[in-house]
Amino acid sequence: MMMMFSIAWILVVLVVAWNNLDAAPTLYFYDAAATWTGGWQHSSLQNKTIWITGASSGIGASMVCQALQAGAAHVILSSRKRDKLLNVASKCQSLLGSKYHPEHTKMSIVPYDAANNSTTTMEATIVDRVWKACGDDPLDMVILNAGVYQNQPAMLTTKQERDYVTRVNYQAPVDLTQALLEKWKTHDNPKGHIVVVASIMAHGPYGLSSTYAASKAALRTYFWSLATEESQWLTVNMACPAATLTGFWNPVASTLHAGGSAMTADRVAHLILTGISGPYVLFYETWITKMPGILWLGLAHYTPGLFLAFSHFLAYIRVPIWYHERIDAMDVSLLMTRFVQIVMGQYPPVVVET
Repeated sequence: MMMMFSIAWILVVLVVAWNNLDAAPTLYFYDAAATWTGGWQHSSLQNKTIWITGASSGIGASMVCQALQAGAAHVILSSRKRDKLLNVASKCQSLLGSKYHPEHTKMSIVPYDAANNSTTTMEATIVDRVWKACGDDPLDMVILNAGVYQNQPAMLTTKQERDYVTRVNYQAPVDLTQALLEKWKTHDNPKGHIVVVASIMAHGPYGLSSTYAASKAALRTYFWSLATEESQWLTVNMACPAATLTGFWNPVASTLHAGGSAMTADRVAHLILTGISGPYVLFYETWITKMPGILWLGLAHYTPGLFLAFSHFLAYIRVPIWYHERIDAMDVSLLMTRFVQIVMGQYPPVVVET
């Protein structure tokens, strides 16, 4: 009887976890506990000056508003679209309402196009503009959030597309960081904090996103290497979110079909800021994804052979779906339906485009 009760209890816990977890358990329960006891999880952002790239939409825009709501003194917004940055600033001001006081809460806009590599000094120029926007206040934190997605077979990805994704996702943040570190180190007793928004795809192969996954893996490895070299004065946090409901997921004429596995930009931004503010030993890297993604990451780290087999299995289903339906299939029910159809010979075979 006790064994039956224990098994039933374990099954209940697993069902609840599957339906509710949207981050690694340590982050999820830390955030939940902070919410239940007064919502103090972002308190370390108070009075900080924070620069956020990719701030015109999605996760970046949500982080701007949430950082200000947490008490950040000055948030600097960057992306290539100045008009959208102005809209984000206006939205954040409205959300703050009576709590918005320009003398204590400031937003600055410094346009930055991560895809532009026309000059070798562009990043240094942008950093100089950010320093000027900071005025007499030190720049406490930089959140490198700008990025682009890629969803298509590797063989159909052109050199121009590969170069573009690699430039925005890897080369631009590295170049920007180089200029940033040089600026920080001109000060006595320098102290810097960089938050890198990577992806769970940085942890292993994922069919249909070869260049994107590779660029995020390179980004993650570079910044962890940098963190070891400059550990005396530089703090690095890594955030690895999964599918998020933003326009970020539709640049290649295909659509995200994630079902219930996708997360909102507001929730992802909230958990990123929770990880930044929480104990570093627990949250130096955060995994922000629902249960299928958590299982995927667990396989990648603890059973690499099984993970590789699982990746091949997913590609066996997702690649035909992409060719025939042009969708980025991540929804479990859709994947299982198509798998049965493929096995039963009810789904057309792939005809490789040339």
